[in-house]
Amino acid sequence: MQKIDMKLIIGSKPNVDTMEQIIAAYGHDKGAAMSFTVFELNYKGKTIYVSWSGGEMTPEGPVLTLIGKAALESMLNLPFGNDGDLIVLEMRLGPTPLLTKISRFLDTQPDQAKVCLLGDLAKELDGQIAHIFNPVGIRDITN
Repeated sequence: MQKIDMKLIIGSKPNVDTMEQIIAAYGHDKGAAMSFTVFELNYKGKTIYVSWSGGEMTPEGPVLTLIGKAALESMLNLPFGNDGDLIVLEMRLGPTPLLTKISRFLDTQPDQAKVCLLGDLAKELDGQIAHIFNPVGIRDITN
């Protein structure tokens, strides 16, 4: 199966309160830009916007890390794409390759959908992004 073409979106921003929490937790160099894992996928003739967000699914719903929350908000705050229902896919390694799982999921999504790919990015999914996505450029929406 072929990797999914994606462009990294730079210039998207989380909500102000989330950004303040990140700066308080991690600091921030003046003049340095902060970017979160938000992508534009070109998939089977559709454009789908995706956040790659750290966290886990619980019985109460998704629980995101602070950076995962910032990535999700950055995607939701994009000035384009469908602002309808948010779809969350929990990613886990298993017998079915992650690329296959994500491709099957994307097959069900409409053009301009916004999707949160959720999982343990610090451990289980560390480095997996390179096995799924083929970088084909950057979309800069900084203004």
